[in-house]
Amino acid sequence: MKKELIKVACYCRVSTKADEQEQSFEAQQKYFKEKLSKKKGFDLVEVYADKGLSGTDFSKRDQFNKMLDDCGIIKKEVKARKTEIRKKYISIDYVADANVKPKFTLIYVKDSSRFARNTEVNRIISRLRDKGVYVYFEDLNKSTENPSEKMLIDFMFSMNEQESISRSIKVRFGNMQSAKDGIVRSIKLYGYHYNKEENSLRIIDDEVNIVKLIFKLSLEGNGGRAIATILNSKGIKNRKGNEWRPNTINGMLQNPTYCGKVVRNRWYSSRMYGKDIVKLNDTKEWIVEDSNKVDKIIDEETFTIIQDMIEKNRNKVGRPTGKYHGRSEFAGKIKCEKCGKYYVRNTDRGRVFYNCSTKKQHGLKKCDSRNIQEYEIESLINPYLEKSGYKNLTKKYIDILIEKEEEKKASLYRDACTDEINNIKEEVFKHKGKLSKLTDILLADDSESVRDVFNIKKKEINNKLKELESELDKLTTTDKQKAEKLNNMNMCIKTLQERYNDIPNEITREYFINNCLDEIRVSEKGELKLLTYTHYAFEKIMNLMDEY
Repeated sequence: MKKELIKVACYCRVSTKADEQEQSFEAQQKYFKEKLSKKKGFDLVEVYADKGLSGTDFSKRDQFNKMLDDCGIIKKEVKARKTEIRKKYISIDYVADANVKPKFTLIYVKDSSRFARNTEVNRIISRLRDKGVYVYFEDLNKSTENPSEKMLIDFMFSMNEQESISRSIKVRFGNMQSAKDGIVRSIKLYGYHYNKEENSLRIIDDEVNIVKLIFKLSLEGNGGRAIATILNSKGIKNRKGNEWRPNTINGMLQNPTYCGKVVRNRWYSSRMYGKDIVKLNDTKEWIVEDSNKVDKIIDEETFTIIQDMIEKNRNKVGRPTGKYHGRSEFAGKIKCEKCGKYYVRNTDRGRVFYNCSTKKQHGLKKCDSRNIQEYEIESLINPYLEKSGYKNLTKKYIDILIEKEEEKKASLYRDACTDEINNIKEEVFKHKGKLSKLTDILLADDSESVRDVFNIKKKEINNKLKELESELDKLTTTDKQKAEKLNNMNMCIKTLQERYNDIPNEITREYFINNCLDEIRVSEKGELKLLTYTHYAFEKIMNLMDEY
């Protein structure tokens, strides 16, 4: 019976200079076609190739997204909250479509760095696994089909993300120092002219009165939209000659620079799925320093009163209920085990809760999982936010794994069947000796009767030798497999230890959700289970150890 060919697709990305791209692209295509020929058991369905794009830019990588689409992975866009984002950027999630059959079962990637450089790729890999599609990284010699190797791949991408986090910490330190030194960066702020020689912000007379009017209107109880309407009705234009927008007004009203201060870390910038997400940081994260290099337009008392008013308006009860249009911090994190979909955030008369997206869209007949209250989520998360809570948990699991690894090593060497292997080798040696003696007898007496006996005995000895060598091969092969598994476990534990060293003693809520929380699972009985990346790694390594 002819062996069925493995349907495979290849993905490559070329991000070199323009004149080198086509050559590199053609070279990679040729490489894949030779590597994955039918002679070698593969049916190469398609080669997907993106050119000149960054590793995290999923939204612009047409071929990458087409490849996922051919696997039945749907790209979903979610709008971010306008109140906390400077521009209307969109974040992207990927969902497996149960009704689409993948065109292939294997994705072959020559260079893992060309696949992606963001930990969100781990979520995409999980969606692919849900569809029975696995990724093989040639440079790592690892496949996502093997649970232990998938975990290693996850950690490799996670470590790349950790390097990015470390860099952002260094940037924050630099921001703090430059603020203390009075270095000005808000060079295009309305109301000010930037003096490059002095590195200072000086008042523009034509604009300063407009700034004061905006703050005055705010003190009178007008919001950003109302103030923009008033300015536009009076024919007052912004610096570019355009009408004022509410978001611009709100940004000005919350900017301490107008009080004669240097401000850093007010905005948080990151790339998620290739989108430049620019969010307003919590005021506790801002770095604000008095400076004689910034002219004061608004007094601090006025500024403080306006901030209090904005905060009160933000926390007002009685907002419209129903559909939540923003992106929850737990988007793609709370999973319904009854239908496999994720929970979404909702509000009702100021009360925040989460419910299954299937239940929300199609009703109880499709999924009757219970709603989850916000306080339930908080009670799960809080223990990890306590001093060294998450780090201590990781250390505890590492200690358990190291102890079990030592037990497995001892068991391996104890159960290595050394005596049995030696006995079989001795038997093989004896039977080969018998065969040699029979040959000597035949050479001394080549009569027909001796030849008949020789052939019978030779057949018996050869059959016995095959039997012994087969047993020997099984024992030694099993031994090698165990040693390889132990080596994989050791690598996993080392990676987990490296991750442990990078975990801060005290972590913020945002850090935990974005860098530590894998999923919160809602069982069919409605019970909640929180899984961190440490839990995930621990379970995978323990399962690997329990295989033998």
